[in-house]
Order: sequence, then C-alpha cells, then structure tokens
Amino acid sequence: MQQEATGGRTEPHITNEELGERQNEHEQVDFETAISLTGYGKFNHLLNLLAIPAASTTMIDTTTMSYILPSAECDLNLSNVDKGILNAVVFGGMTSGALFWGFLSDTLGRRKLLLACYCLLASITIASSFSQTFWSLGLFKFLGGFVACGPNAIFLAYLSEFNSCRHRSRTMMAVGIYASLAVAALPALAWLLIPQTWSWTLLGGYITYNSWRVFLTMSAIPSFLTGCCICFFDESPKFLMSCGRRDEALRVFQRVYSINTGNPPETYPVKSLLKEKSGVLTSAAPDERLSTLLKLGIKQMKPFLHKPYIGMAGIVLIIQFGGQWGMNTIRLWLPQLFAIMEEYFIVNKSMSGNVTMCDILTSHTGPKTAFNETIVVTDKPCVPVQSGDTVYIYSIIVGIVTAVFNLMASSVISNLGKKKILSTLSNTYS
Repeated sequence: MQQEATGGRTEPHITNEELGERQNEHEQVDFETAISLTGYGKFNHLLNLLAIPAASTTMIDTTTMSYILPSAECDLNLSNVDKGILNAVVFGGMTSGALFWGFLSDTLGRRKLLLACYCLLASITIASSFSQTFWSLGLFKFLGGFVACGPNAIFLAYLSEFNSCRHRSRTMMAVGIYASLAVAALPALAWLLIPQTWSWTLLGGYITYNSWRVFLTMSAIPSFLTGCCICFFDESPKFLMSCGRRDEALRVFQRVYSINTGNPPETYPVKSLLKEKSGVLTSAAPDERLSTLLKLGIKQMKPFLHKPYIGMAGIVLIIQFGGQWGMNTIRLWLPQLFAIMEEYFIVNKSMSGNVTMCDILTSHTGPKTAFNETIVVTDKPCVPVQSGDTVYIYSIIVGIVTAVFNLMASSVISNLGKKKILSTLSNTYS
C-alpha cells in the first residue's frame, strides 16, 4: 500500500513541501520504494533508447543466416542439411549458455557482463564474416549464440531493475516491439547490401570477402553500439543492494532521481536502504562466491523436478517449445523459400498449369546432398539463388505484421488475459 501511495507522486516535478514529507517519511526503505521515488523521466527514456539496439541483437543474431544462405550457398558449397544446421546451431549455443550466464549475472553484476558480452558478440559476428568454410561459420554461429544468450536475459533484468512496478510491464512490452521491428529492419539492410556485386580477395587469395559478408559485419553494429553505450550507465541498484553495497546503490538512486527530476542528488528523499536478502556470500572471494552460487542454484532447482512443479513446468515447456518451433521454422526459412520461388517463376515464365511447392524445391540447382544417404554427384555447376526485390519486400512485410500484432496484443492483454490470447493465437496458427 505504501508503494501504491507513493507511486502517484513520482513524476519529475515535485514541490519542496512534498520533498520534505518524503524525506521524513522514507528514512529507510526497500528497493521497490526507493526506485519508485526516483520518478520516471529522462533516465528511463535514455534506457529505453538503449533497449532498441539491445533488443535487436538476439533477433539479428538468430536471423542473419536466413538472408545470407541463398548467396553463400555456392561460396561455401552448402547442402540443404548444411543450411538447416547453420540455422539451428545458434540456438544450440543459446541453450548451452543459459544457466552459465544466469549464475554469472548474480555473481559479477549486470553491467560488467553486458559490456563484455555485447562487445564480444560484435567481435564474433565480425569474425564470422571471414569464414571460408561451412564448419568455421557454424563454429562462429554457435559461439555467437552462446554469448548472445547472456546479454539477452541480463539486459531484461537490468532494464526492469531501473523501473518501478508502475512502469515495468509496459517497458517489457516495449522491448518485444523493438525486437519485432528488428525483424523488419534486418531484411531492409540485407536488401541494401547483399544484391551488390562487391568482391575482394585478401591474403593472396585465401580469403574472399563479398557482399553477404559485408552484411554480416554490419549486423554487428547494434551489439557494438549497446556495448559502448552501457558504459555510461550505472550498475543495477538491485544487484548492489543484494551484495550489501547499499551506499553505492543509494548513490545510483540519487543520480537517477536527479536526471529524472532535475533536482540536486542530495534532495533525494531516501537516506538509507534496507538490507536485501541475498543467497550469495558477498564477503567471500569471487571464486568462492561462484562456488556458493552454483551450490545454491542446484539446491533451488531440486523442487523443480518434483511435485507439484514438475507437471506444471512440463506443460509450460511444451507450450514454449511448440511456439518457438512454429515461429522459428517459418521465420528462418522464409527468405530462402521466397528466393527459390522467385527464381523458379523467373526461369519458367512460359510454364502453365498448377505448380506445387515440391516442384519448385525439386527444380532448385544448388548442391544436392541427401541426409544419411549416398551423396548424389552431378556435373551441374552450383548456381546461387538470385534473390530479387520481392524476397526482401515480403520479409519486411512479415516483420511489420509481427510488430503490429505484438503492439495489438500488448494493448489488450490486460483486458483479455495472457491465457486467452495464447490459446486463440495458437489455434489460429495451427
């Protein structure tokens, strides 16, 4: 109730009388009250701007392969199985790194890991553009997925810990919209770069660098931009309080309050913070804290494998798996399918009659390798799929529609509820 009462008085402009009342009333407060009293203003808007490239990084990292596969098919001698592996390997990296980054974020802090992970992800993405073989590109995509999993989850926690309960849900919905807009922006960038005829030979012919590799390099910009900008933000006050560093957390609250309200930091009404409960030994050395965190994490996961949680968790995991399976299968293969269809109708303009998708895919002249079967050797040269304008236009339309539905869902979710929206859209999709 105290939080709700103060939530209405957190706007940037406050009177001296209100400030004096708060200062006397909130001598020692918990995290939620402290972050509510910082208000909502310039600092939050700057953090929301940072969320645009931050939310784009994971979506870009998982989607870039979809647009380079038609062009890279002959450069890397890719079969359809190879393409499927390149699309999937990034998710394998994400799955393998999920628990690892969760432990580190609670031990080392949000800001340090965000800075390191975003810069490392940008470096891996740029390095992947120099790949000359299928296996080297697959390795870089796996490493990129492993690293991208960290900042994706950590940034959401970081963002929520600088917003009060009043604004937290709306901010999380905005992140989903930013990610959807990245789905529309990426094909626009691909449309600008990949059709170009650029090609350079480096290191005496050992490395060929062409337009789809330039596209990979440019896709590292959001990661690099986020890593640079995070330097200007403070560590999460929630993390600082959980580590017992309450004086540092108070200074962060004061800076946020000053930026939001325009008042001096000293006028922030909170003078001391309550001690937050923490499962980490803050006085121990970093390696001891990590060991303690690992033991606590295993202990906390045990109930997850027993009743009543295991049944409910199984249902949630099946729902998540089915949703991700459907969404990513379509999203990752659409550019390739659009390119093959466009090429087919350009080459076979004079054909009449009904044509099925199987006929179109069978006519594709890329490398032919059957999975678990004898490789079919053919004298036909590898002819890359020629991606026309319609491939990118259709992909942009898909991205825009995704963003629109995200926006619509976020506007009605409070009235209809999550379950109704989830069940309705799942039945519509199937």
